[in-house]
Amino acid sequence: MATAVSDTSTPFWCRSSCSASAGVFSITRGAQDRAPEPINVPWVPIGVLLIAIVLESISLRTALGESAPDRRDQHPGVRPEREGP
Repeated sequence: MATAVSDTSTPFWCRSSCSASAGVFSITRGAQDRAPEPINVPWVPIGVLLIAIVLESISLRTALGESAPDRRDQHPGVRPEREGP
C-alpha cells in the first residue's frame, strides 16, 4: 500500500516557480501560435466581463458578511483608525 506524499516535501518557492514558468510558457505559446482576430460583436465580451464583475462583487460581499462575526469575536472593541482631520 502506497502512502501519500505531503505537500511540505517540496519547498514553496519550487512549486511557485514551476507554476509561474508554466504560466509564462503558456501565454508565450498562445501569443505566438495565433494572431488576434477582430471582434465582430463587442457587446459579448463586455457583457461577460460585467457579469463576472457583478458575481465577484456578490461573492466578496457574502464572504465579508460571513466573516464579520469571527472578526468581531477576535478583536472586540477595536475599531479601525480613520484618516483625516
